[in-house]
Amino acid sequence: MRTNCVLIMITFLSLISCDKDENLNEYIFEFDEPTFRQEKTAWENANYQNYSYTFSRESSSFGYEENNITVINGIAVGDNEDMDAYTISEIYNNCENIANSYLSGSMNNGAPFHISYYFKYNKEYHIPTRISFTQYNMPPGGGGHSSEISNFKVIE
Repeated sequence: MRTNCVLIMITFLSLISCDKDENLNEYIFEFDEPTFRQEKTAWENANYQNYSYTFSRESSSFGYEENNITVINGIAVGDNEDMDAYTISEIYNNCENIANSYLSGSMNNGAPFHISYYFKYNKEYHIPTRISFTQYNMPPGGGGHSSEISNFKVIE
């Protein structure tokens, strides 16, 4: 009985690993486009023009960076001169442009890849609080980066 259980587990694990190897020659872009569009539209409909937030990003290529951003009348200014300051709408637009480039296939130049583009949202303000971009099967130091938006406050 124990031998049968071990054989079943080995067979199952080999099936999983074979399936993963087959994905190396596929074009896979994981992205929840309907939720992204829903949250972006809800953000746009709220029409916030004055707010502040902290934008941080991290990558094995450039390390950790943080920028405290204030948006007044739709214009973003940050306290870190080494980083650009964006409005939330600009962040949504930049993310949408990246997603569209991968969805259209223009970013891969015909090469197979597997990318996960993950977003977590604040349901009250409809802002992305976590953005994670992971490209699998990359050499060390080049597979992904993540960004976070925290400390969001509407300025009245």
